[in-house]
Amino acid sequence: MKKLLLPVAALLIFAEACKKDKKTTTPTTPGTVDTPYSKYTALTTDKWQVTAIYMTATTGDTSLDYYSTLETCATNNYYIFNTDQSITLDEGATKCDDTVAQRTTDGNWTLSSDTTKFTLKDSKILPFSGAVTFNVGSLTKTTLQLTKDTSLNYSGITITGTVHTHFKKVN
Repeated sequence: MKKLLLPVAALLIFAEACKKDKKTTTPTTPGTVDTPYSKYTALTTDKWQVTAIYMTATTGDTSLDYYSTLETCATNNYYIFNTDQSITLDEGATKCDDTVAQRTTDGNWTLSSDTTKFTLKDSKILPFSGAVTFNVGSLTKTTLQLTKDTSLNYSGITITGTVHTHFKKVN
């Protein structure tokens, strides 16, 4: 019986070692691999609307809520992060300026291969110029939360802290 058990055990070990891995992968960015529903796919599917923009100071209890100062015509806008890594801004149901196009595609975005950094660059539709890299706090099928450590001058006072920008997915 022991003579039969050894070859059967060896055959089982060999068969197990030769099994193919049947996991499917979806690229997060060209040339990388992630889970079946990747963060890249989440980002490039549907539209994203900003739901919060605020800054928390690194010292003291200072917090600035920029989002609450925006008019409705700005808060109903949404962004599309296109698969070609361009950015589209849609003015939403109401426009702040009737002379502005309903949709503008401009600038580029990148998501780092480890999905912890999100960079926006060369855009006229965003409130900054050049390239700005954010830390990705959360990126799911329905939410995107970005943070950026920065300093800004507000009413003659320099505040150093973290800017938080939150998005939700809209259909």
